[in-house]
Amino acid sequence: MQKHTYNLILGVNQDSEPIIWHWDNENALAIIGKGGSGKTTNSAYWLSQWACQGVRLLMADPHMNNRQSLYVATEHLHDALVEPCACDYGDITRYIELFHQIGYERLNNTGDHYPLVFVIDEFTSYLLNSSDTKASALKLLDSVNQYRKVGLRLMLIGQSWGQAIRVASQLRDSISSAVVLKSSKNDAAKFCAFDTTAKEANLLPIGRGFYQDEMIWIPKLTGTGKLVAQKRVKAFMKTDTLHRNEIYLHDMGT
Repeated sequence: MQKHTYNLILGVNQDSEPIIWHWDNENALAIIGKGGSGKTTNSAYWLSQWACQGVRLLMADPHMNNRQSLYVATEHLHDALVEPCACDYGDITRYIELFHQIGYERLNNTGDHYPLVFVIDEFTSYLLNSSDTKASALKLLDSVNQYRKVGLRLMLIGQSWGQAIRVASQLRDSISSAVVLKSSKNDAAKFCAFDTTAKEANLLPIGRGFYQDEMIWIPKLTGTGKLVAQKRVKAFMKTDTLHRNEIYLHDMGT
């Protein structure tokens, strides 16, 4: 059996070809978009793909008690969480330290090595408002640069990237890829190679985005998709890693 790679289908391009986020080649995925741009629904779609493949999740969501939060949108994936969702900035800081510690232990051949994604919603708000911004940004930078080889990845979701980058420019430069949803030119420009793409980002409708300056169409997670993901997550929690991957590959017809 080939090594399982935990890739994501981000969406499709104008020729209906799948746009793949390659787990082995990437260290993090940033999601950029204004309020109402689809950050939550799109992130739930991508996180469901990961969870369906046996990836575990560490989640931080300052708005978890809001019915439109990412935490609520991923209720079907809660069995995949390795810890309860962090809500206040102090807990988010503690989880950043925990994530860094997990990576350190794995590099030293201790602890489990299951694939783990740390997803932080409203990440830019955290950067702009937390008292621990600089220290946390440095720990995440360290995690991004060192821990890809031991199965750790980041998903960072936020709005005001233009402002946040002032306090975490090195972290931004180390993030390997990003999906740009409807955004201001200033925010989009931090992740778009071309000025024309950054300008067009402000006109994007829900369900579309830019990935590496290419327009993509992003499917919406359906109720059936949530039920399938929930079933697989529950099954994966009862099996070892190899069996998880065998189940997934079988279900995908491979």
